Amino acid sequence: MSIYEFATPAVSEHWAKTMKPSGDWRQVGRFGLAFTARDQKFISDERRAELVTALKKATANEA
Repeated sequence: MSIYEFATPAVSEHWAKTMKPSGDWRQVGRFGLAFTARDQKFISDERRAELVTALKKATANEA
């Protein structure tokens, strides 16, 4: 998994939507989580959801 940080949530959302055809991208605020590397197929959907939840919790207090 790769985590990308963008200037704003809107930019992150744009990248997640644009890159979605190349693999599984998930947006969390101003961050994008990319599950696009070759071995990412071994990360279950449940674990991906857990990682999204963890990032949401970690960034919940951002302004």
